[in-house]
Amino acid sequence: TIGAYAELAAYDSADGVQFENSGGELYFADASLNLYIKKIRMQANYQHNIASILNNPSQLKILNKINFSLTYNI
Repeated sequence: TIGAYAELAAYDSADGVQFENSGGELYFADASLNLYIKKIRMQANYQHNIASILNNPSQLKILNKINFSLTYNI
């Protein structure tokens, strides 16, 4: 599967105080491979960072991501 993935987050806040080191936008190109064996699904997913638009320059930069999952369907 090939596609796109986005994360959009507002500033975090607590007790009416906004945290300046939070929130922003992340955009990824996404590719995944699924393997089905009876009731089991194994998935490998790669997300390539296209853009990181963060609300504060001191926030950690997000690079590429690799995810693995294993699902058993009842």
